[in-house]
Amino acid sequence: MPQASQIVRRQGEARPALADYGGTHLGTESSHTGVGNVDTGQQIEYDGLRRAARLAANIAGARGTTADEIAEESMALLLLQDGLVNNPKAWVRRTATRLAVRAQARQRLQADDVLQELTATERSLVVGHRAGHPLRHLAARAGVTEEQATLLLAEANRKIRRSSRRLTDIDS
Repeated sequence: MPQASQIVRRQGEARPALADYGGTHLGTESSHTGVGNVDTGQQIEYDGLRRAARLAANIAGARGTTADEIAEESMALLLLQDGLVNNPKAWVRRTATRLAVRAQARQRLQADDVLQELTATERSLVVGHRAGHPLRHLAARAGVTEEQATLLLAEANRKIRRSSRRLTDIDS
């Protein structure tokens, strides 16, 4: 019979529980809530692993909702491993760090790629147009006619779409 700090694997061999790797105790006590029985120990363990993943994502440079999404994705990927991970806390930290680095590289690539392709006038027109400024004001500020501003804006939008398609291809 396995001890409380062990989980029986499919072939009958035991491995240490998540708690032995720096997490909290996987309690067997259940508390009754209005919804039903919830194993509070497992919830605490899940929260601890999610916090470790979020912290790793933050250290790697992710912030706010991006860090939360990375932590959740790390936890989902851990669940897909189906008990094959020996050290879940280290695994989610490493996975969250890798996901955060990839997300930052994608953002850098996206911003750099688009900015490199647009001229200063095109950038000014695109930003002003998306902020809701009238085209005649943007044209006057750029020192071009409204017709030229329309053409420049159309070209800038084509460049942005091309960059977006390239980035989608890179992510695939």
